[in-house]
Parts: sequence; C-alpha cells; structure tokens
Amino acid sequence: MRQTIQLQDKAIELFNYMFEQRRPTIIRDISCIGASSTLLKEQEMTIPAYINLPDIMAFFDDFAQNQAIRPSQIDVSKFISYIKDLRCWIKHFFVQSTIPELTKIKAMQRSMNLLIRVVKVVWRDYFKDMSNTDEGAKPEVSAHRKIDYMLLIRTCLSFFDWLCINDRFAFFFNEESGRTNLAFIINMCNMVLSQFRKPLASTTESLSTAMPPMEDLTFNDRVNKAVQDKRRYDIFPFTDIGAILQNIQYQVVRKNDPFLNTLLSEANFGFVFGEQLLLEYDFIRHCIDNAVESLVLMDSYVKKNEIRLNTFEFILRSTESTLKDQLIKSSFCERIFLDYVRDFREFNI
Repeated sequence: MRQTIQLQDKAIELFNYMFEQRRPTIIRDISCIGASSTLLKEQEMTIPAYINLPDIMAFFDDFAQNQAIRPSQIDVSKFISYIKDLRCWIKHFFVQSTIPELTKIKAMQRSMNLLIRVVKVVWRDYFKDMSNTDEGAKPEVSAHRKIDYMLLIRTCLSFFDWLCINDRFAFFFNEESGRTNLAFIINMCNMVLSQFRKPLASTTESLSTAMPPMEDLTFNDRVNKAVQDKRRYDIFPFTDIGAILQNIQYQVVRKNDPFLNTLLSEANFGFVFGEQLLLEYDFIRHCIDNAVESLVLMDSYVKKNEIRLNTFEFILRSTESTLKDQLIKSSFCERIFLDYVRDFREFNI
C-alpha cells in the first residue's frame, strides 16, 4: 500500500511536469486515452490546452492598453499562469516557430515592458504609506494580498533571470528600453539591499542610479543606526528577491557583450556594485548582531556569496575598462582592507 501511494505521488509529479511543458504530442496522446480526463479529475488536474503565442500576447497587449494600471486590475494568479505559459513557449517553441523572427522578438519585448510596469504597481501598493489616516486614503493592503504580491514579484524577476541565464538578453536589454530596464533592475536591487536602513517604499520610477542616497546609506552612521535600531528583529522577506536581482546583474556582466557593457558603463554599475557590496556586508553584520541570521541569511547566504564573488571576478575580466575604474572609485576596496578583513563576525553564521 505504501509503495502504491509513493508511486502515485511520483506519477502526479510527472504529469505536472508534462503539463507545464505543454508539448503538443504529449497533450494529444493523453487526450486520446478515454479515461484520462476522469483519472486526472480525481487528482484535481485537467489536460491543458495547447500553448499558443498569439493567445498569450492577446492577454498582455490588451492589458498594456491601460494607460494607468491600478492594483485592483491585476489578477495575480492569471498573470503568473501567463508568465509560465510564456516561459514554456520560449523554452520549447521559440526556435521552431514559423512566426517571423522580428515579430517574435518584438512580442517578447512588449511582454517584458508590461511585466515591469506591473511589478512597479504591485511594489508601490505593497509598500504604500500606512501612516496616512485621511478619510480619503486607500485601505491597507491585506496580508493575503501581500503574499500574492510577493509571489508575483518573485515570478516576474525569476522569469527575467531565467531569460538572462538562457542568453535571451535581447528580450529585456535592447536598444529601445535596455537602459530603462537596467535602471529598473539596479534601483530595485539597491532598495532591497538597503531594506534594513530605509523604507522600501522608495519609487522605482527613477532612471538614475541615485548614488547620493546610496552613499548616505553606506556612510551616514548616525541616521543609519537610528533606522536599524527600529528593525532589529525584522526578518526582511525580500532578501531572497535581492538574490534574484543580483544574479540578473551578474548575468549581464558575465555576458561581456559590447552593447551590454555600454549600458553598464552608462549606469555607473562599477561604482554601484561597490556600494551594494558595502550594504550587503553591513546587512550581514546587522543580522548577526541582532541574532536573526538563522531566520534571514541562511536560505540565501551561500548563493549570494557566490553571486557577489562571480560578479566581482567578471567585472575585472570585462573588456569594458570603465567598469573597473568605477569600481575603484567606490569605497569598497578601502573598506574591505581597513575594516572587513579584521571583522570575524561573518564566521558566526
């Protein structure tokens, strides 16, 4: 009996995996089995429809027609479902599709631009000012809705990360919107890394890398300590999302492409990366000093260490010399030799 249950669980996992892929031959063969629908229904599963790019783009293009996207318009489960379908189509059908290449690429770029708009709206609604008690103020976002928002943000950013890992940079970093999209990734990463020192409600609309505030967050000890003391026991739920954003940055640096290098140089990324490292190590100190490292750091500690080291290595290997100059201009190299090398608190994790 136990073996039967274990086999059943494995079979369910297998069917979920096959249905996520949406391979036409598999769906057709399963549909031809008479009792398949009944058996799947007993496990609360159904045979999925064929995946189709025009259907996916119809949803994204219709939604993109909204001039101002409101949080109430965003159906989280529907967006996540279409993102999964789009990822599946890119993975299994993009190359073999008969749709013209330029049409496919433009469709992908429109999808990325819409998803960034949605993430910005969700982000602002998640962190909207709760201290506003005016009668006309919007009600506080429910805890359940915030969980949905977190899931949507993670799904979108993981999708962007997956595109970079699979060398689909043209979908996200292109001539039309590459600078804006890179600024979005850097700004969002800065906000997540500084979550222990300032409110995360900062705008994601700015196209600048906002370095004066970053420098304040790194060196303004009096203000920083006042904010950190109020967050001594926070568990910082966006820490793992920060790891996704950092990995996107790493993938762009690792590619060492002339166009991507130009985008990084224009964004002053070498300097930004140095400041991010300072924030990262100060955040580790903050968690260790307040004995919350097991709750905050352990899940992503090894991964983030690897991403930081790899990004540093590939900046030094990059053919774009300005990135190295920008990194040297940051205070990271000075701080690492004067302070971090003699600090053994990180080994307490």
